[in-house]
Amino acid sequence: MKKETATQANRRLSEARTKERAERGPFFGQIPQDLIRDPDIPIPARLLYGVYHTYAKKKDLKKEDVWTYVSQKELAKVLGCCIQSVSDWTGILKETGWISVTRRMNKSNLVYLHGKPERRANGA
Repeated sequence: MKKETATQANRRLSEARTKERAERGPFFGQIPQDLIRDPDIPIPARLLYGVYHTYAKKKDLKKEDVWTYVSQKELAKVLGCCIQSVSDWTGILKETGWISVTRRMNKSNLVYLHGKPERRANGA
């Protein structure tokens, strides 16, 4: 059996990534304008919303809530921060009604992204 060269291995990995992206669909994230312009929400939390959206299978925030189940570890890796920061920013998005989270035992949480905040923590 022939050994694979570094060039062949890189080509194979590139093809696998391309196939994975094609199966996942368009790789983009949306952040609602109201969230982008909300001065009460830290910029990293706003960005986190967009990163959550990149992992959602359905992308249309106008029609319905979209959901994803990406791990906080993966999000921290993508954002170049620690898991605690992701947890803190997720909490802010939850408190302000931009996302809701369903906990799942021994799995990543199910995160629902809302196109508009469902409720404000202060009752506004």
